[in-house]
Amino acid sequence: MSPRRSTLALCLFALLGCATTRLPPPPPDPPNELTLDAERIRRGAAPVTVAADTERDEGRIRVALLQRRTSLQECFERILPANPDAEGRVDVTFVVETSGLIHDAVGETSVAPLRPTKECVLGIVRALRIEGVQHASVVRFPFEFENPLLELNLAEIALHPRMRITVPTSAAVAVQAGTGELSSAEVQTLLDAQAQPMLACYTPLLRGPLRRGQQRPQGTARFELTVAPDGALADIDRVETTDPVPQATDCLLGILQGMHFRSTGRRTIVRLRFAMRPQEAPATPPAQP
Repeated sequence: MSPRRSTLALCLFALLGCATTRLPPPPPDPPNELTLDAERIRRGAAPVTVAADTERDEGRIRVALLQRRTSLQECFERILPANPDAEGRVDVTFVVETSGLIHDAVGETSVAPLRPTKECVLGIVRALRIEGVQHASVVRFPFEFENPLLELNLAEIALHPRMRITVPTSAAVAVQAGTGELSSAEVQTLLDAQAQPMLACYTPLLRGPLRRGQQRPQGTARFELTVAPDGALADIDRVETTDPVPQATDCLLGILQGMHFRSTGRRTIVRLRFAMRPQEAPATPPAQP
């Protein structure tokens, strides 16, 4: 073979070799970064319907997680017997692939009692498979665990000389047999048991002669009680007292300070109002001319 033909053959073999060499695949696109709005998980809240735009990855991810909302709430509520005032934020970060699988799930919280809740939430996240994800994403999803005070607003308690007092003989039994959260009926039962001493706070103001045209003392008093999770009275605030019954209000305050409620594991605010009047019903104001 002539030198010229040898050179051509070598060039041909070289070209064929270049044609058969496979180029490496292009690197995958970096994952998107998605920061979802915080989701509020409230103690004792009823189940809610999850609404989100499932045409987008953010909506698909949110719906997939919040379909486990009941389990997420249980992650929180199971720590409350030992930490009745616990609340705060848990930040969860994870990677979701287009296959729907999740990896590298981690969580953070600055609230020590919420650490078991964080681990419980991560267990739920890691077990998910999210269908329809279009792009791999690093997802940041914060959860706000809320533990609001239970608030009870009682009906007005009227104190007057003709009031009928029936001491509930089963008050202690009713309270001890109660379960769950403190109820208005249960608090009312405890107050009914103190009706006689409460009336005795007011009736001394009605004694004695009155000057001509002077009205018998009457007025109102409002209180706000804070009941601790163990049933003890943590605080009491005298919100309002109208003249001329401050002495009676001080007496009522002393009775309320001696009350104790059932342990419920939840902090509760009780608002009550006493109306002290010399007749059974408020006097009808005179007609305006």
